[in-house]
Amino acid sequence: MSEEKSSKDLGFEVSDAKFKPIFIAGLSLFGLVIIGMTSMYFLFGFYENMSEAKSKPISPLAQERQLPDGPRLQIDPDLDWVIFEAKQDSILNSYGWISKEAGIVRVPIEKAIELSLERGFPVRTVQQENK
Repeated sequence: MSEEKSSKDLGFEVSDAKFKPIFIAGLSLFGLVIIGMTSMYFLFGFYENMSEAKSKPISPLAQERQLPDGPRLQIDPDLDWVIFEAKQDSILNSYGWISKEAGIVRVPIEKAIELSLERGFPVRTVQQENK
């Protein structure tokens, strides 16, 4: 019996890895990458030509793009908020007509509080029911 020691006993590989299968696998992988990149190049060229062929030329009579009516995104929310607050403050602190026909007016809030305190608030009267 020969006493050949295995790589497990020695703690290292006794023989080298075989070069040919590793080289063939690496070369195959490199070839697949090149084939994939080349096919993508031609595919994107095909799509670009197809989109150019389908696109219609722009008419010289075409108008500029018009924005549709309706809500818009806020360009500057902080400025919009300042303008909104200014409008609300002017409504709360100024006189104005609500309805001229009905004779309803708007008074500043401080004046409305004073008038309410002077005139008093309405009181509900309790009606006695006859049984």
